[in-house]
Amino acid sequence: MAAATSSVQFLEVYRIPEAARYLAASSAMGLGPGLGRRRLTTWIRSEMAVAHHYGRNGGPRHISFVDLISMRVVALLRSRGMAFASIRAAERWLQDHLEVERPFASHPLWTGAGDVFTVLGYSLLSPLQSGHGAFEFIKTWLAKVELDMSFDSSELASSWTPYEDVCLSPAVQMGQPCIAETRIPTRVILAKVRAGETLEAIGSLYELDVSKVRSAIDWEERVGAT
Repeated sequence: MAAATSSVQFLEVYRIPEAARYLAASSAMGLGPGLGRRRLTTWIRSEMAVAHHYGRNGGPRHISFVDLISMRVVALLRSRGMAFASIRAAERWLQDHLEVERPFASHPLWTGAGDVFTVLGYSLLSPLQSGHGAFEFIKTWLAKVELDMSFDSSELASSWTPYEDVCLSPAVQMGQPCIAETRIPTRVILAKVRAGETLEAIGSLYELDVSKVRSAIDWEERVGAT
């Protein structure tokens, strides 16, 4: 079952501009400068964190869920002041030592004092310091990168909650944004509102709290505004 789930996570289902809009619209994107859709699109079209597209002429047109999560981590690291060179160095070290192609979507990370940390075995390590260990107690001073992400038993990213009551999971509606804990795409909710239905009527139809209906609309409007 785990292998089947993983194969879905690697399906290329997001168009580049679409993925960039999701990243730019997510709640945490107000944390740092320079995170607009145009720059995010440039990042995604580059080879950073999209390792399986290396060498493809013209760059990718679509990316997978794990690519999207990888770029999510890159964007968050940038918002916390990390330079591209440091992010690339950390990714390469993690690729070598975790033996995974997309380490930013495959292992939890923490940041602090301009550095990035991960846990291998029982040790807290810094990829930017050639894997040198750090004292475990400093973890209390670090900020977790994937606060709005979930990982499966193999430590591969399995879902992302970019906005309150909105979730993306490759196992649900091919990774399209849905109301959390349902299979209802947020775009369907917005379409019904634009067709003249009230929030109360939509909530009654789908047996949802009005607050979740409103969150779906807010998310879609954020995506449309980026």
